[in-house]
Amino acid sequence: MSPGERRALVERDDPDLSVAAQCRLLNVARSTLYYQPAPMDPDDLALMRRMDELYTKWPFYGSRRMVATLRQDGLNEQHLSVRWSADHGNRWTSRFRFPLAVEGEGSGSGKSRGAVAV
Repeated sequence: MSPGERRALVERDDPDLSVAAQCRLLNVARSTLYYQPAPMDPDDLALMRRMDELYTKWPFYGSRRMVATLRQDGLNEQHLSVRWSADHGNRWTSRFRFPLAVEGEGSGSGKSRGAVAV
């Protein structure tokens, strides 16, 4: 059973079993029941959308070229940082805490390829 399904089983109005007890039985952190994600800033969404458009059109752009193109588009934010991250499965990342949904054409680190026979 997934964590989301277990969270859905918690009944907040149950008179016999407290929420804390239900969370213990279902192995769910009680704090996850109350978590409300903050809405994304519209400027951040626009930046992510534009990065996706640029990547789709020019997947071979490096991080410096990507930032230069974004700045030409008027996105001159102080913290504008775009990079290629092997830590996130060879994906573009930005100042956001998650990778963008684009992957590069490159072959990655090359660690999974075998040695070339000579």
